Amino acid sequence: MKTIHRRQIRTTIYLFFYWMLLLTNQISSQVTVNGSISNYSINCGSSSCEEDVNSSARHYYVAPVDGMLVISGFAAPGTIQCCGVVNQLTCSGGFRKLQGFTNVHNFSPDLTTGTLDCVMAGDSIELNFSGTFGTYGYNASVIPTQGSADPEPNTTIEQAYFIEANNSYSGHVNHGIYQLDAWDYIGFEAPGVGKLSIDISHTEDEDGVFQIGVFRNDGIFTGSTRVDTNPFVFEQDCLSQGDTIYLRLANNDCMAYFFDVNFLLPTFGDDIEPNDDTSTALMSTDIFGSVGHNFSDEVLPDREDYYQLPPVAIGDELTFNMEVVGGPIQFRLRSAMFSGFVFNLGVAEDETIVNSFQPTFDGIFYLVPTSNTGICGDYKVELSGCVEELFLSGSQSQQIDIESGGFIHSSQEIESGANIQYDAADYIFLDLGFQVNPNAIFLAFIDGCD
Repeated sequence: MKTIHRRQIRTTIYLFFYWMLLLTNQISSQVTVNGSISNYSINCGSSSCEEDVNSSARHYYVAPVDGMLVISGFAAPGTIQCCGVVNQLTCSGGFRKLQGFTNVHNFSPDLTTGTLDCVMAGDSIELNFSGTFGTYGYNASVIPTQGSADPEPNTTIEQAYFIEANNSYSGHVNHGIYQLDAWDYIGFEAPGVGKLSIDISHTEDEDGVFQIGVFRNDGIFTGSTRVDTNPFVFEQDCLSQGDTIYLRLANNDCMAYFFDVNFLLPTFGDDIEPNDDTSTALMSTDIFGSVGHNFSDEVLPDREDYYQLPPVAIGDELTFNMEVVGGPIQFRLRSAMFSGFVFNLGVAEDETIVNSFQPTFDGIFYLVPTSNTGICGDYKVELSGCVEELFLSGSQSQQIDIESGGFIHSSQEIESGANIQYDAADYIFLDLGFQVNPNAIFLAFIDGCD
């Protein structure tokens, strides 16, 4: 014996009801419609006047884009003269959300206009007309929200669409009268070490609550920023190459947003990796980079950089001019010979500090800039003193004497206002790219360390 479940019975009833609608109503999906209602029966003694064409009509309009729905329409009752008497009949209409209990707007005999804001492309609106006799008509359209709609769906991290530096994007949030597009998720993968910068503008008024939530690649929420100016600059610093960051753009009202994506590289040049221990230390006196960068758990933190310094002996002196943007960054010296040896040169945060080192034993030392993960900074270290070999590059804007007991190779740019002196025992070679800008002072001497 076959059992018929209650859900099957309900489904059968709904299908039957919809089939009856198809038989008794006009169903269409049109921008402009004009029609009539005629379903009356008037008795006047021994005779009557009647007509049964249709007592109601339903039409459906589907929004082609995100924006504000605008429908202008009318429902005008007519009169029927029966047995010498003029009879005023009825005709009414309006539009509503599907399965809505009441109309959003009711039409009158004269042309009126109703609106419904924050509709989303694909939203369907029902226009309904009923009565005994009359005419009706409407014209439907959507005033588009500014900008292009974002790729949908993108309401979860898994659905996020990825943005790239040096590109512009736009989108909409909080549109939809059935399934709300409450927020948008976007993703960004850092192409190197640096800072994500987004210049964003929007159509929200000052009463709105527009916020940008920040998430790691594993979905962990790290905080949010309220967009309290228009335009607004959102920044996320301390990104390493390959770091993935997700942003959730949300607002309590429908709006459009527009933004440009920039990725700002370290102040003194690209961070050269790997150089995280003595085995990968960079053997250069051209010292610059970044530490403390890391956001997601898919990339190893870059807490330290190692630079192998020229060999020094007892009686030598090295001077370190350490410039830091961001930070704080701690600078230390470690010995290749004695693992427990540490010499602290100092800590700098958005400043330049100077310190010297005189070794108490011959050997090789490593300069180690260090910062905690997420407290990143860029650094540049000018090394001077009685060392045998110096290789210099990048820009120089300070007043400094650079000495070598052997030679100096330089491709530096001496900026306006700088006062630079090279002093080497053997020779000074100005490589391709070296230049001295106007209003800068550059001197070179062959006499070695003082």
